[in-house]
Amino acid sequence: MKADQIPFTEFSQKGKFLHFAHANGYHPLAYSPLINELKENYRIIAMHLRPFWGNADPNAIHSWEPFTQDLLAFLDVHSKGAVIGTGHSIGATITMLAALQQPQRFQALVLFDPVIFPKWMGIYWKIAFKSNLAYRLHPLTKNTLKRRRVYPSREAMFASYRKKPVFAYISDDNLRIIIEALTTIDAEGNAVLKYAPEWEARIYATSMLRDGYIWKHINRLEVPLLIIYSENSNAFWESSAKTLQRKNPNIHFERIPNCSHLVPLEKPKLVAALTKQFLDGILDS
Repeated sequence: MKADQIPFTEFSQKGKFLHFAHANGYHPLAYSPLINELKENYRIIAMHLRPFWGNADPNAIHSWEPFTQDLLAFLDVHSKGAVIGTGHSIGATITMLAALQQPQRFQALVLFDPVIFPKWMGIYWKIAFKSNLAYRLHPLTKNTLKRRRVYPSREAMFASYRKKPVFAYISDDNLRIIIEALTTIDAEGNAVLKYAPEWEARIYATSMLRDGYIWKHINRLEVPLLIIYSENSNAFWESSAKTLQRKNPNIHFERIPNCSHLVPLEKPKLVAALTKQFLDGILDS
């Protein structure tokens, strides 16, 4: 798809340009509680990743690098100068990769629980992927491909999702926002997932394959960077935070207790407050 045809969500039109990159399996509108806390001060736009394009093939993805290039091409079209880069999960990781490749495109970065594993895991995962074992070895792919895609209503989907441990830290109101963002209502009134499980599984299977690039080049990143991560994250370990800080002491970290990898969906007001505090100090200095 041409860069000027990539779909996106525009949350606000005034202020400094802030781009938000969403996570695997989530629509940008799922983050409305977070973005609503930020949009008074920033022009916020969120590019949709390929699973929302409608005509993109998940099997064409062999690493997360195409998503990085999508983001850079999208920014070429929609921004005239350097932007604030934010994102969650894969969105955070591809934003970091974009900044490592074109640091002049970014004024600052605020990344929410990026997917960055220790270097040894990236080496192991490359072997697994090349050996066609990634789908068998990744702990999330099997259940993802079995995920239910149609519910009789959004309330029925809510009742099911409310019982899932992955959403344990998310409030009822925010879970309903997530479900509305993730579904369309068909002619029979069913709630149908917008995000194909095949895409979600493919993104899991191709994770870690660009982590080596991050570990190799993070020491030269000069763009101001804050990483907000959770105490119970399964995607960004404490060891990764310590190694990143050792390689680049200019990186700032905020560790939030009692939350999971879904921290910006679980504690949107706190995450927004930390984001604003950091950006106010960086951009006004």
